[in-house]
Amino acid sequence: MIQDALVKKINNAKCFEVLVDSTTDISVTEQVSLYARYMTQGDRSYSLREDFLEFFPIKTTTGRNLGNHILNALSSLGVDCSNLCGQGYDGASSMSGCFNGMQAVIKETNPAALYVHCSSHSLNLALMHASNVPAIRNCLGTVKSVIKFLKKSAKRMDIFRRKVKEHLPKVKWNNLKPMCEARWVENHETLIRFAVSYIAIFETLEELKLDSDSNVSSIASQLSKSMTGSSFIISLVTALHLFIYTLTLCKNPQDPNCDLSDALDMVDNIVKTIKGIRKEVDSEFGNIFIKANSLVNLISESIKMPRVALRQKH
Repeated sequence: MIQDALVKKINNAKCFEVLVDSTTDISVTEQVSLYARYMTQGDRSYSLREDFLEFFPIKTTTGRNLGNHILNALSSLGVDCSNLCGQGYDGASSMSGCFNGMQAVIKETNPAALYVHCSSHSLNLALMHASNVPAIRNCLGTVKSVIKFLKKSAKRMDIFRRKVKEHLPKVKWNNLKPMCEARWVENHETLIRFAVSYIAIFETLEELKLDSDSNVSSIASQLSKSMTGSSFIISLVTALHLFIYTLTLCKNPQDPNCDLSDALDMVDNIVKTIKGIRKEVDSEFGNIFIKANSLVNLISESIKMPRVALRQKH
């Protein structure tokens, strides 16, 4: 009944956009999620809605197959595809290809269905490329490895929770969030939580270094050494300092009520802010160094300058 009511609203709107995303479930089956974006009229104003319609599995992810499945799914639900005026999804070639992609297949029967690349996915790609700076990339790799190592065992997480309760009694969480390859908005929270619980993570690894399992103690020792290095600390604080500016921007385009002009203004403001950071790089990195030093002081260490090899004269 809910699905029928949504279809009725979509058809009454006389104009709608189809939104599509896919992911692999626990049974390693590709699942496609289908949404519709449309306008509804109230007593005094219009409102923009994004409604989920259904999931369906798919075996072949070619553009032709995806496009046909989407059109068939909409038709089977009773949606009038003649009102389709937009398409929104990521930039994968099977979806965005202008000749054989899903958007091209849908345009064959619905030429008014303009394709728009998902703005959140575009930002995600930009942040992924930004994080490919070697020092930042290595830092994020260490964060990912530490979290994966701790979450792999209930015993290790019990130690971590005990350390959190000991050092951070006021925090409302006692878990670590894994790094996400697809959504950088999730990684912001991961990095913040990692930095806040840094002392708890460090002491957990120190305790695991004494574990009777030689493999566990060896990995704990390696990870402990990696996350206490000056390069890691500086990179972690730098990443937090910069990525915090994009947090709101990551969330904003996913809001059904997102206004294009507001989103563009937000982008301009963030670009200006980052340019300002580059102009005041000495003072900005001075603040980063102070924060990094405060973090490493929690484990009774200090930031150390890297050794620089001099050119040999003989």
